[in-house]
Amino acid sequence: MFTEQEYTLDRKIRDHTGKWINSKVFSESANRFMRNKYYCAEPVGSPGYMEYWTRELKRCENGYEVGGHKITGHHYEYLNYTHIKKVEATDDESSAATKETRPPDFWDGDYDYYWSIEIAKNGLLTKNALASSQLEKELAKELPHEAREELKRKILAKLQLKVIPHPDFLEGGNHITVGKSRRKGYSYKNAAICSNTYNTVRKSLTIIGAF
Repeated sequence: MFTEQEYTLDRKIRDHTGKWINSKVFSESANRFMRNKYYCAEPVGSPGYMEYWTRELKRCENGYEVGGHKITGHHYEYLNYTHIKKVEATDDESSAATKETRPPDFWDGDYDYYWSIEIAKNGLLTKNALASSQLEKELAKELPHEAREELKRKILAKLQLKVIPHPDFLEGGNHITVGKSRRKGYSYKNAAICSNTYNTVRKSLTIIGAF
């Protein structure tokens, strides 16, 4: 059967300032692929094979949490199952830079981007929201308005985002617009959302427009 290393809740993922000090825990599958050139060593169709891919599908759908820190499902897919062209650094100034196709690195901006999309769509306390626990969702149903707003602030603070959504847009059902310069890799980031939606949502429809 497939086994994996389990990380305890006191494993240090971020420091007290919110700086990521061990983000590699979110890219274990990608790192395994780069080492071995395969994701799962179990025979196709075996119990271990089915266990591995069932687990990975759930992570791509519901996100992945380690040590109290969570990334969204789209971000997990991007880190582990999207390969991008990365410029490889070289110490030889006379050599031209080369690009290698490999999984992306964990960037703070990507963490904020994928959470911003998730919160815009599902909010913080709806039944499909990834930011809150089932207990928090059930508790919110019985809370008066001010207490519910305070709970949302606590959930948002737990994420430690650098780009913080406006309080008026935390209930979901919203769109998102990103202002940026070109060549920042957003085609890859959004392609990951498209492929992940295709793999995790039955009968889904994804439309990509260019203007």
